[in-house]
Formats: sequence, structure tokens, C-alpha cells
Amino acid sequence: MYFLLSNLSFLNVCLSTFATPKMIFDFLMEHKTISFEGCMAQIFLLHVFAGGEMMLLVAMAYDRYVAIC
Repeated sequence: MYFLLSNLSFLNVCLSTFATPKMIFDFLMEHKTISFEGCMAQIFLLHVFAGGEMMLLVAMAYDRYVAIC
């Protein structure tokens, strides 16, 4: 269970830090643009990390179900 929790915290850190630098940079700049490649990279990383987090939560739920039953 601790292995799953540590991976969940790692995925949460990754999910919250891949777009934050661009967001902070845009708050400070007047001209806000993002390239198509940058947009696709952010969407890809969002889907990868969020999908990984969902699969990890499913694995944690199944682990608790097996432990109870």
C-alpha cells in the first residue's frame, strides 16, 4: 500500500508541475501565446499523468477490496 501511495504522490507532483511554469510566465507577460507543439505536449502530459493517476486509484481500490475480502 505504501508503494501505491508513494507513486500517487509522485504522479500528483508531476501533474501539478508540468504546466505551472508556463502559467506563471503567462501571468507576468503581456503577450500570451503558446505554440501548437507546446499545447500538444501539455495535453499529452495531462492525459498521461491523469490516466496514470486514475489507474493507480483503481489499483488501490482493488488492493483494499482484496484485503477486506
